[in-house]
Amino acid sequence: MVTHDGDANQPETSRGRFVSRFLFSTDHKVIGLGYLWLALVSVFLGMAMSLVMRIHVVWPGAHIPFLAALGNAPERYTTLPLLHGSLMVFFVLTAAPQLGFGNYLLPLQIGAREMAFPVLNLCSFWVSVVSLFGITAAFFAAQQKGMTIWIVSVGLFLAAALCSAIIFSVTAIDLRAKGMTLPRMPLTVWAWLVNAILGMLIFSILLASCVGLLSDRIFSTRFFSAATFLASQTTNAAADPLPALWQRLFWFFAQAEVYIAMLPCFGFVSHLIATFSRKPVWRERLVVLALCAVALVGFCVWGQHMFSSGLNPFSPLVFSVLAASLGLPSAILVVSWFATLWKARIHLNTSLLFALGFVSLFLSGGLSGVFLTRRGLTSQTGGEDFVAGHFHLVMGVAATFAVLAALFFWFPKLFGKRLNESLG
Repeated sequence: MVTHDGDANQPETSRGRFVSRFLFSTDHKVIGLGYLWLALVSVFLGMAMSLVMRIHVVWPGAHIPFLAALGNAPERYTTLPLLHGSLMVFFVLTAAPQLGFGNYLLPLQIGAREMAFPVLNLCSFWVSVVSLFGITAAFFAAQQKGMTIWIVSVGLFLAAALCSAIIFSVTAIDLRAKGMTLPRMPLTVWAWLVNAILGMLIFSILLASCVGLLSDRIFSTRFFSAATFLASQTTNAAADPLPALWQRLFWFFAQAEVYIAMLPCFGFVSHLIATFSRKPVWRERLVVLALCAVALVGFCVWGQHMFSSGLNPFSPLVFSVLAASLGLPSAILVVSWFATLWKARIHLNTSLLFALGFVSLFLSGGLSGVFLTRRGLTSQTGGEDFVAGHFHLVMGVAATFAVLAALFFWFPKLFGKRLNESLG
């Protein structure tokens, strides 16, 4: 057999300086590592905000160094969860599994030389960096000015993520090596591709919503005017002063964002369990269909947390059925993982331990999600805390375990060294 590698194994030419090698390089590996470093910085910032919130809950009158000058007003405290959630959802759960590992590994797994549109890929990364600085700076600005900065920064990240979703889709569909048909693609590539298609749908919706919201704040338009909303609603719906149009458009994004964070993790865990079980994935094509079903149904359950916002009285039934139907593809994934482990020659290392921890946390979070299909629970006072606990289990801790599993597994590929197994 003759192999034509297209000079892929030829010695590299002399590299440029630091700026051309790292800051303005269109190499997919450099950009992928950049997203991972960006996620790491965001993790520490988000953890700091979480610690400050807990300190304020336990000791409301405590003066924290460097933050005492910001004041103890209630509206100042509410910016803490906003900043914490923005950092974790956008720059950790979206950036690390999809944009970080995906940029680095997707071309390698499909035999492509580079990601599609390399310059656009580099621009998306630096726009994400600017967005991170903007969201962080919004916390230290005055309230109205800070909200405007936050909306602009979120819009920048959404534009960058939308471009990245297009890049991932084109790369996986159009740049595969000859002979790699869609059924032959690895599960990780399928997860990144399905995730990119879902991202194109939801990032575009929230980006348009942010543009409309900025227009309301700067140019006095009435896209999300509370007065316009109340004038067109019934008396019962008018009791809720929230402009529901923004809320509905936001939940188009927010509900599906859970699966934006989880879909790459499903691919990681399936790959790692099969690798360290030394067996092929059980019913691999069925798993691919389950990934597609999770993305499709996850996009359609946007009204799950809007039972009290003036929707049609029959909508809770529809959204509850859709939310409960997510259990079927999720069950297929779990059964595939356990069937792959069954009677396998398991190599129990740190990566597999983190992957099994993901399965445990995903099951716990999934069982808590069953109760959220009940209309009564979400309308009670404690329902918001229950929802927060549910998505922290699923897209917070579980996704972190999957990212750590992938990091231990691919760290030699990323950095040329192995992480310590005993410490892991």
